[in-house]
Amino acid sequence: MERSISYRSGGFVYIDFNYKSLGYSLLDVEAREATHLGSRELLWSSPDGESLGLWDPERREYQVQDRSGEVERTMRPDLEPMSGDILADGHQVGLEDGILHLEENVLDAPVDSGFARFDGFDGSSVLTWDGEDSMSINSARSVPGAVAVSYSVDGDRGVMGLQ
Repeated sequence: MERSISYRSGGFVYIDFNYKSLGYSLLDVEAREATHLGSRELLWSSPDGESLGLWDPERREYQVQDRSGEVERTMRPDLEPMSGDILADGHQVGLEDGILHLEENVLDAPVDSGFARFDGFDGSSVLTWDGEDSMSINSARSVPGAVAVSYSVDGDRGVMGLQ
């Protein structure tokens, strides 16, 4: 069966079966237990593995839960101000304090809608792209203290850090 397997901090192995109908699974190496996550995607795990950030695209909900599966915090971000395809074609980066949604392509987007939106448990903010050229987001990853974003502007590649 085709699948992608990756290590996640905290002693987890994340399995993406590459078919939406099969979903995702999470192997807790320490506990020697596997959990089928269904359509929920693991976006973030704390370094010690005691907290996990899961995005449920069907319910449009971000949850932080403990290692045993007990939900600590839940949020349903209001994504209406963003473009309609951000959930299908955009990037989501889970963080301890919320979730960052990034557009795949920023082509003449209205400045007020932004290219990214951070929805935190304590509030939201929109990040705008005021460059005159179009921008494409290639990937985004949580790194200590920031989110590293790989992007292209008219063929030139770069990396920016968002805090």
